[in-house]
Amino acid sequence: MPGFKEKIKHKKIKAIARGCLLGATALAVALVLHLAGWLDNIENKTWDWRVSVFADTQKTSGDIVVILLDQNSLDWAASNLGLTWPWPRQIYGILVDFCNRHQAKALAIDVIYSEPSTYGVADDELFKDALANFGHVTNAVVLGNFSGNQTHWPENIFSPRFEVQGIDSWFSRPPPS
Repeated sequence: MPGFKEKIKHKKIKAIARGCLLGATALAVALVLHLAGWLDNIENKTWDWRVSVFADTQKTSGDIVVILLDQNSLDWAASNLGLTWPWPRQIYGILVDFCNRHQAKALAIDVIYSEPSTYGVADDELFKDALANFGHVTNAVVLGNFSGNQTHWPENIFSPRFEVQGIDSWFSRPPPS
């Protein structure tokens, strides 16, 4: 007949085995859900709820300003300036210069410039100069090669100061469906 210590040891081994089996099962379920894309679905569907419940609305800051480019902006520019979409990059340069003059500490620009400006290289250069003069700018980036016609970084534009590790393996994957 096993002693008290052996019974305790046997219970600990059983508990560890159950824990490992439960962990392996949870891992397998999570892997299946991830590969099927269901976790992304759950994430997207619960995001608004989580933000509304957990966001601290008391900690807002007047130091953050959003310059919104929306349909009203496009309509105003068309009627008052005669500008149609896409706008000349020089317009964005004027906005960057405005933010610089008013001592903004940083800019985040959420616009994809997937093609050279239809207004010519000088237009792109004016925008580039405004961004370089400002210094602390983050632009949107598309990590993929399924849109646009550029296949390499333009030689006449300074290269970005960041590197994405393993990006070449991303390009060998098929596009998401």
